[in-house]
Amino acid sequence: MPGVKVVELRCPNCSAKLSPEPDAAEVTCAFCRKTFELEPDGQSSLGGPQIALELGARAPSRRGRGLIALAMLGLVVAAGAGIVAKMRGAVAPTLSQGAGLARAHEARAPNGYPIRCNATQKIEISGDWKGAGPVIASVAPACEIHIKDAHLEATSLLVDPGADMVSIVLENVTVQTTGPALSVSDARLTLRKSRVVAGDDALVATRKLELRLEDAKVTSLRGTAIRSDDLDLEAHQAQVEARENGVDARNLGVDASDLQIDAHHGIAVKTEDRAALSLERTTLSGAKGALVAHRELTLRATDKCVFRAPKATALRVASSQTLSLTDTRVEGDTGIAYRERGKLELGPGTQVLGAHGGIVGSTGFRLEARGATVKGGRGAGIYDEGWPFIAFRDGVLQGTPALSIFRTPMPATHLDLTGSKVKGAVKIRMP
Repeated sequence: MPGVKVVELRCPNCSAKLSPEPDAAEVTCAFCRKTFELEPDGQSSLGGPQIALELGARAPSRRGRGLIALAMLGLVVAAGAGIVAKMRGAVAPTLSQGAGLARAHEARAPNGYPIRCNATQKIEISGDWKGAGPVIASVAPACEIHIKDAHLEATSLLVDPGADMVSIVLENVTVQTTGPALSVSDARLTLRKSRVVAGDDALVATRKLELRLEDAKVTSLRGTAIRSDDLDLEAHQAQVEARENGVDARNLGVDASDLQIDAHHGIAVKTEDRAALSLERTTLSGAKGALVAHRELTLRATDKCVFRAPKATALRVASSQTLSLTDTRVEGDTGIAYRERGKLELGPGTQVLGAHGGIVGSTGFRLEARGATVKGGRGAGIYDEGWPFIAFRDGVLQGTPALSIFRTPMPATHLDLTGSKVKGAVKIRMP
């Protein structure tokens, strides 16, 4: 069969990739453990094994080989017809799984949906689909699925709590689901120029989720948009919208630019254990808080970032906190609240605006600010019940009062307001 080349040999039993040694007469599948005989294609100038036969089976006759050749020719013609149909504007999905005979029989439905992906298998599919079940019916470890140029309506994208090491790429795809879009154990998901709208929680991973959002949007109509025990999020020109929480993770890493997260009835970003966020031109807005960190947090926000919670504390942080804000705006009923000790750096152009308190601490914190504005509205601009270190230079401090420190008889309070405009009383009280 001149011009036809099997670029990847697959197991006829389970479709896993076969990796025979050069000039080997047989090969054993590493996944299902079946052994196959390799028959060279003497009629082809391409060389190498072309057909895998299970050991013990009778080798195909000349007539059988002719039938196999006709079958492969039919596959080529069918693939060509699919391309022509797509060029004419047809919406039927197309399935690409390589040129091997075994792979040609992996489609579970004539249109390729719902998708079933075996271990280590790679599937690429495009086209619209609407169904009463999930878009991806089953997966196995280390499988890779690439869906592009599609509009999909289903109960879910993939719901399999045991799914592990699954990789999914959506490119120029819209997914609308009545329930959760994704619910797995461990997955790598990339949304590129794509949108996911889920009736329930949108993207859930009980163990780990590596999520890449590129010009993409994730929406949860009734729940949380993104939830995982361990979440690694990279987002650029992306939106996350949810009725409840936008992002909810025990351990969280975020590298984002031009990201917007809106939580209409919850918290934009919530973390339970450890979190490290690097943000540029990012807006976090939540009814119950923009960012809430219950334990360790490292935050760097620059270049027009916004944290907004009109009826709650915008940034609520606990112990071992390091926050660095430059050219950033924090708006809330209270701007920033510390539960325990932490370090806060405010760079030029940063504004912390609270209706009933600007920066509030309970056991002492370290504040270093230059060229920043802090306003507490009807509350104190800066308030702390411990022994804070405050170096607030060349800025604006305003509140009722501007500064209120309840100093304990432990270490002396450090206070430096050099070059700052202070509007309101400065109160330092002894217990």
